[in-house]
Amino acid sequence: MSGTSRTVLHLLRRRIAWARCCCNFRGRSRTLQRTSALARTGSFLASTEAENRDYLLGLHKRFSEYPLVIEVRHSSWIEDDVLDLFAELGIGICNIDQPLFHRSMQPGAHVTSKIGYIRLHGRNYKQWFSPKATVRERYDHLYSLDELGPWVDRAKQIAGETTDTYVVGNNHNFGKAAVNAVELRALIFGEPVKAPPLLIKAYPELRPVTE
Repeated sequence: MSGTSRTVLHLLRRRIAWARCCCNFRGRSRTLQRTSALARTGSFLASTEAENRDYLLGLHKRFSEYPLVIEVRHSSWIEDDVLDLFAELGIGICNIDQPLFHRSMQPGAHVTSKIGYIRLHGRNYKQWFSPKATVRERYDHLYSLDELGPWVDRAKQIAGETTDTYVVGNNHNFGKAAVNAVELRALIFGEPVKAPPLLIKAYPELRPVTE
């Protein structure tokens, strides 16, 4: 099977999964709090081709009553006309940290709705595209304080332009997302924060930023 065929098949499988998800979600939507619902989609849309844009518009129409944030990883989505479209539709853009390759989306502080969103995937270059890597291995990365520093600035910038801002760690292996979350909170607010004793015991580097 060619690379193109595999890509198309992967996209179709994901679309079928999303179609099922849409049906289940819509069936239960009346029980959800509108103000707290946050849907994230689009990370599987490889590039901003017309077909992918149309598919995204269809998802937006289906979930338009909820706050929406899209996560994409290809740099072709970070163009003025695309960001303007997201803003017009009220779709937030997820600013991501990831291993950077030829057309990877670069770190940024983009805002296209009242919701600000940052997601840190780690920088495990060795495992990122490895066909043998497990999910845990792919996202196995502990950010240093120097790596987090620019994201502190971006989080503050985004928070100044939105009503709600979310910073999410996806580098979850061995609790590393929790470690970086503690450090980010301390850096953003400029004061020590509480952390579980077992987490501090496992990661002594937390001591300078915890109570």
